Amino acid sequence: MKHILVVDDSKAVHAFIESILAERNLKRSHVYSGEEALAFFGKNQDVDLVLLDWEMPGIMGPETAKALRGLSYRGIVLMITTRNHPDDIKHALSCGIDDFMMKPFTRDILFSKIDALAGEI
Repeated sequence: MKHILVVDDSKAVHAFIESILAERNLKRSHVYSGEEALAFFGKNQDVDLVLLDWEMPGIMGPETAKALRGLSYRGIVLMITTRNHPDDIKHALSCGIDDFMMKPFTRDILFSKIDALAGEI
């Protein structure tokens, strides 16, 4: 079973993504900060894809990705962000991000990104 972890400090973003992912009946979990994501991975190793916000209180998205990679996470990390400056992208990629998806996004954009990165799930 495929498992997606959503890491974003916005409850509205979680609700939007939840409504989309429910269409495919995927296993999904939600946390609201980088710290919660790291704690989650301390207890769960079955995540295939992380949807990771950039700007969050505490640990920001790129640093969360770097810490996840340090915990030997080998799954996919898809950054969801409004940032698109080349320096930001370069920094995030150096932290272990696999790809970017710009906010706001649609259902079709989310599924096309997921399918391109993880195959049809």
